[in-house]
Amino acid sequence: HEYLITTSAEYIDFEPNNDIIEALQKEISQLRKELLQSQIDKAEALTGESLGLNIDNIDNEDALSEIQSQIDQSVVNSQTNN
Repeated sequence: HEYLITTSAEYIDFEPNNDIIEALQKEISQLRKELLQSQIDKAEALTGESLGLNIDNIDNEDALSEIQSQIDQSVVNSQTNN
């Protein structure tokens, strides 16, 4: 079936919406970074300490998720210490 789809797509000059999907993925990544930066700001305000994180140079989704986990833990620790 895949062969038929591919050859049919070539025959009618069909191009998948890869450009649209890629643009949406970039937008999602940017929104995740913005949300993460907001959460870093909140964590720093709650703890009164700088976390020293610069997310501008991070493009890896796994790294963003790890930072998110660390921020969540920092906020939890701050709340339990108060």
